[in-house]
Amino acid sequence: MDINQMLPLLFKGQLGEKEQMLLKLANHPDNAMMSKLFTEFATQSARAPRVDTYGLLKKIIPAETLGRIIKYFDDVKKSARRR
Repeated sequence: MDINQMLPLLFKGQLGEKEQMLLKLANHPDNAMMSKLFTEFATQSARAPRVDTYGLLKKIIPAETLGRIIKYFDDVKKSARRR
């Protein structure tokens, strides 16, 4: 899945000005502009309400892959507790 497919899922089909700019930058990269845009996203997300991350990941990542990721981190936690 590429960024053109992910952004509409992440933003529930409502792409704003910044999201549309990110799509354009994905097709024609400009490092300075992309850095500025990601900085704006980061400061904006610090003020934004929290998103259900697990629900969002379920939409983007296939279930089998997501299951493997969760199992991996569970195993890491278990091995850390044993130490």
